[in-house]
Amino acid sequence: GLKLATLDLSGCPITTLPPELTVTHELRLQNCARLSSIEEGATVQTGIDVRGCDMLFTLPPSVQPAIAVTD
Repeated sequence: GLKLATLDLSGCPITTLPPELTVTHELRLQNCARLSSIEEGATVQTGIDVRGCDMLFTLPPSVQPAIAVTD
């Protein structure tokens, strides 16, 4: 698995995030317009920013940070 403190993928043409991903602080996915899923098992502990991720409708139970910024 991949463990990072902060990850900023804002504006990237990604469509999904793998279940092996752990972010201990903040995950920024702002304006990832093609992102449609975050796989169960991926974890974000403090905050996630998914503004502009119009194809992403839900976060899996494993991704339930204290702060979630959405539109």
